[in-house]
Amino acid sequence: MKPRSAPIFAALLALAIYLSLAMADGYSRNPRLVGNWTYNGPDGAAILIIAADGRWSGTFTPPGQAEAQFEGKWITDKDHIYWLYTKSSTPRVKPGARDKDRLVEIGEDFFVLHTRTNREPKYVRVK
Repeated sequence: MKPRSAPIFAALLALAIYLSLAMADGYSRNPRLVGNWTYNGPDGAAILIIAADGRWSGTFTPPGQAEAQFEGKWITDKDHIYWLYTKSSTPRVKPGARDKDRLVEIGEDFFVLHTRTNREPKYVRVK
């Protein structure tokens, strides 16, 4: 194994263990969140793709700034969605970083999150 691949392997192993324990503790993947979503707000624009197999990818573009790209894994419980970042184009978010957002509302064609920064973005399904 190459020296650079050791941290990636360790992160993937930790993710596999975390997800297996999480699934055993009542976590799941809410199928209503699976799909392609967009957000447009005063703080920027986002595209979010949430896959049924637990992967997600997305972009976020703040006004007047470069687009940031992200990939990772996701899981939910009754009230939250948990994000694990496996790739990031910005140094502000390192692979292995985790985040948690509260699920405020899930509709047929939208969902609203409450973020740790007290924002409530509304994502709309791409048709």
